Amino acid sequence: MYEEQISIDQVIGLLQRSSKSPNPRDQEIFAYTLHSLFDEYKYFQHSYPARELQMTAYLFGSLIQYELIDAVPLGIAVRYVLDALRNPAETNLFKFGVTALARFESRLSKWPDLCRTLLVLPSLQEARPDLIETIRRIVAQADAGESGRSDDDQVALAFTSIKPDNLSTEQVEVPDVEHSDKILFIINNLAPSNFDAKTAEMQERFQDQYSRWFANYLVDQRVSTEPNNHELYLRFLDSLNRKPLFRFVLQETFIKSANLLNAEQTLSSSSDRTMLKNLASWLGSLTLARNRPIKHKNISFKDLLLEGYDSQRLIVAIPFVCKILEHGKNSVVFKPPNPWLMGVISLLAELYHFAELRLNLKFEIEVTCRALEIELDKVEATTILRNRPVLDPFAPPQLPEYVLDMDSMPMGTYDSGQSLEQQQVISQIGSASPSGGSQISLQIEAILANIPSLVVVNTQLAPLHANPVFKRACQMAVERATREASYCQFNVLTYFLTFSL
Repeated sequence: MYEEQISIDQVIGLLQRSSKSPNPRDQEIFAYTLHSLFDEYKYFQHSYPARELQMTAYLFGSLIQYELIDAVPLGIAVRYVLDALRNPAETNLFKFGVTALARFESRLSKWPDLCRTLLVLPSLQEARPDLIETIRRIVAQADAGESGRSDDDQVALAFTSIKPDNLSTEQVEVPDVEHSDKILFIINNLAPSNFDAKTAEMQERFQDQYSRWFANYLVDQRVSTEPNNHELYLRFLDSLNRKPLFRFVLQETFIKSANLLNAEQTLSSSSDRTMLKNLASWLGSLTLARNRPIKHKNISFKDLLLEGYDSQRLIVAIPFVCKILEHGKNSVVFKPPNPWLMGVISLLAELYHFAELRLNLKFEIEVTCRALEIELDKVEATTILRNRPVLDPFAPPQLPEYVLDMDSMPMGTYDSGQSLEQQQVISQIGSASPSGGSQISLQIEAILANIPSLVVVNTQLAPLHANPVFKRACQMAVERATREASYCQFNVLTYFLTFSL
């Protein structure tokens, strides 16, 4: 395809035929093509030339457009596109995301929730206002009940327990350039020393119809990256005393938090996780610290932790919950022995003692308990995780809602002829802990993610050492060899333990 010996549309036609073919070999070709395409995502930013990147994005979007994938693979593909669109407009990943999104534009009407997320992406608003206009119409139609949707068409998210209120019917009114520049100049230069003067100036210039636009800027550009200024911004909002503005600031905080919690990039990016913790601290300051509840319909804290456990995303779920709860120390209502607070703390205690957490996640829970003056060892842990029903050992392995490592997807590993003892031994090997097997895969993936920078072609191989295609082939060879070696090592251990029975 990249050498133009076959067109992209012909490739799509081949995939369509393979996906519907009764021939098992055709089905395998289709599955491995998807596998390879998803695996390549990590190389789009730095290793792909512009032409090849656009061709790949067109193919990627076509998979969604022509419904060649559904369920889990569909969720993965859409999430990759969404993550790409969160990057700055000049990056390769953003260009990939725009091309792929434009390719399946006609299917966006089936996913109003996805459209609501796309509406608040500033880079997309600047780069493709035509797409934003289409998306805005879809959201308006969905809210008016003109666009139906089925559960099968919804993109699965790792966290469904955080849900911002539906405020999409209220239009985002942006002030003219001169007016917006003056407003942003005020907030960008706000400091304790000039607080009164800047507040008075903002009172003169600010109008309620700009609340949603300003809330998006404040949360996205300031609050998420400036935790030291949170108190200053809270004081500023109090001085303005605009109820619509406070409502939209809370809404944008929910939206930004939900996006980061569900983003694949947050799992591997420490800066994104720091941003998420900043938003959690800000949310706690807006609500619990002021004796205002966080409604269950917006965030169900226990469900969020359980979803993090099930999807192996506790690395983002626990710090997010802990940073919010810490602000209960400043509350009259939401401090021990508040039953709601202690219920969430009890679940955190169960995770602490029984989920085999990493030390940094245990430390987050300890810090929160110290801030709330709670003795963790005296907290009665829940039994929610331990009392879950045991899965049927004869049932075939199920696909997870979201696959961090494509190689961990069960492909031909189920054998109904195995004895119960054999299956139990293999199950113990693969899941010595609640996240044991996947943690091994994550460690391998962490190593593989650095392969582009680790593989260096010897200059004695000139002129091949300067050829990007040759270097890319070397990287892929090393990556696949590493995967196969780790996989074989695991299978050998499984074989000997099974044989010993």
